[in-house]
Amino acid sequence: MTTLKTSYNFIAIGATLAMLSVLLGAFGAHGLKPHLTSHGIAIYQTAADYHIYHALGLIGLGLYEAHYQTSGWLNLAGFSFIVGILLFCGSLYALAVFKLQWLVFLTPFGGLSFVIGWTCFTIQAIKSKHNTP
Repeated sequence: MTTLKTSYNFIAIGATLAMLSVLLGAFGAHGLKPHLTSHGIAIYQTAADYHIYHALGLIGLGLYEAHYQTSGWLNLAGFSFIVGILLFCGSLYALAVFKLQWLVFLTPFGGLSFVIGWTCFTIQAIKSKHNTP
């Protein structure tokens, strides 16, 4: 049952983050657009794009985990996606809206978290391929 519990948690967190991405994207497009420079809009859009991609990735990871068996690789991938959204997207949202330039040092760590997440997901997919009949 641990497998399903973990996978459902990733699906629920991913769905929540996807919903939040839609809300933030709409807020940026309709509420913030008049207040941001074109550079600010581009930064905000990048954050929104990566936010939805990785929220959907987290949902996919949870579905994959529910079908196969949970593993340390999948857990690390899921947590890396969550950390990546918080650091990468969060720092870009803050930069675009609040001009908090000092938070930009977090952005590369968020990007690295995304890379770690996709790498771990890939490793598990390759391992699963070799372990299925």
